Amino acid sequence: MPGIAETNQELIKHLLNNAPTGALSEIFIISAIEAYSISVLEAGIPDEENTIISMEAWNHTAAWMLQQFKAQWGEPVPATAAMEKPVEVETDVDK
Repeated sequence: MPGIAETNQELIKHLLNNAPTGALSEIFIISAIEAYSISVLEAGIPDEENTIISMEAWNHTAAWMLQQFKAQWGEPVPATAAMEKPVEVETDVDK
């Protein structure tokens, strides 16, 4: 089945470089990653692991993403700036 790109990295580059709304796609993608990372951390790690991916590793990835955004922009980061009640996310993940 043909697609837009052969790899996920190529797909992200395609989304960033070819969106009809231009640079708006950047903040859209960043905000989506941020909002999803927050929802993962708020949900916590479920007791049962019926998944192929470790939920602990999934949460670690979410925390790392938010830490990188905070290092880039400080606070608030894009998606939380638009929320009525921004979510405070504390992490102990190394950069």
